[in-house]
Amino acid sequence: YKYRGLDNPNIYYDRTIRNIIQNYRTAFIQLAKYYTHKRNKEETKRTLDFMDKKISPDVVSWANSPMYLRSVKEALTITTDTNLIDSILRSNKQDREIQTIGEELLRMGNYTEASVVLKLAYENNPSNARTLGLLINSYDLSGKKEKSVEPLERWVSENPTDKNAKSLLESLKKSFNK
Repeated sequence: YKYRGLDNPNIYYDRTIRNIIQNYRTAFIQLAKYYTHKRNKEETKRTLDFMDKKISPDVVSWANSPMYLRSVKEALTITTDTNLIDSILRSNKQDREIQTIGEELLRMGNYTEASVVLKLAYENNPSNARTLGLLINSYDLSGKKEKSVEPLERWVSENPTDKNAKSLLESLKKSFNK
């Protein structure tokens, strides 16, 4: 497939066509995820660059794509260059989008980067149990289980009836006292 015209700003794409074009992006994203799981950063980056070259974001904006697809692309971008975390997270992301980026990094096995992103998501929305769970999971998988104590203590103080959180907090504290 040649992807002709998808980089030409003089061509008009109605909403239906723009939505169909997102299917092309999805295929590129799936390929990039494959390379990420194979720990091949170069091919991941090459795939994302090729996608942006063939389907220019200036012509077919990412703003027209579903939040999930944008978030996965951002997570993949972070896997290719961890120095981009700050700039990606500073670009006016909604809390849900930050959480999704962190969740995708976690799924891709980038636990340290996931922890950074999920910590921000939790700080932005400390009442979100799912974000807390993802953050604790990322700390555990990145070998930094001790970092789970502070957000869990905060959660338990604000949600004293959460027996599961209390139990997990007690278990964590016991494991560190051994």
